[in-house]
Amino acid sequence: MYYEEFEIGQQFVLEPRTMPAEEIEQFARRYDPQWLHIDPGSAEQGPFHGIIASGFHTVSAVWGQWIESGHLGRQSVGGTGLSSLRWLHPVRAGDVLRTTAEVVSKVPSARGSRGAVTIRFETVNQEGKLVMTCEGTGLIQARNSVAPSAADA
Repeated sequence: MYYEEFEIGQQFVLEPRTMPAEEIEQFARRYDPQWLHIDPGSAEQGPFHGIIASGFHTVSAVWGQWIESGHLGRQSVGGTGLSSLRWLHPVRAGDVLRTTAEVVSKVPSARGSRGAVTIRFETVNQEGKLVMTCEGTGLIQARNSVAPSAADA
């Protein structure tokens, strides 16, 4: 999608994503080797009473679903970062994550050839519990030149 095709309030429902135990362990061993992600005995005695997925794994899984949805395509020219990221409920092996992505803002760049689009992701598990929220901004190529508003000048 091009910058002009994104509208504030527009929502996208991503395909459900199951979190397999093997993937949770592999991700954690590689990128977040904390005991609550990789040590079943210790994790069972911990605050979550078992292994939980790394929050970074959860956000990566959701990001992968967003990319696979095809809404960015080759019009994405990079990102500027996350303005918020909250892990609200643990994700466990077998959880099915469902994510809604909503356009919360869009600002044309001074260059006119692209604009910044901010998307808010809300992810729930199979029980409807909100497990993660995330807001990030990407630079999206414009189909046509877009003029910045007076507030952006």
